Amino acid sequence: MKASAEVLLAILAKAKEKLAAAERELAAGFPGEASSRAYYAVFHALTAILATKELSFSSHAQTIGRGDMAPSRPKLSISP
Repeated sequence: MKASAEVLLAILAKAKEKLAAAERELAAGFPGEASSRAYYAVFHALTAILATKELSFSSHAQTIGRGDMAPSRPKLSISP
């Protein structure tokens, strides 16, 4: 079942709240806490995107790991 507009807005509100918290933590000099909050902002935004495609998951790992939604890792080139 597709998520209603009300549900999507609630999920996006959580994302916005976490992003605001990340900005506050960073401004207060806590980059580790800021990165944690920013991660959850992205997680909630991703949850909303997946909900528009009628996808929801029972675990955090399943949500993050869905398809191409997993964070890409940069390739390292080490030269002598």
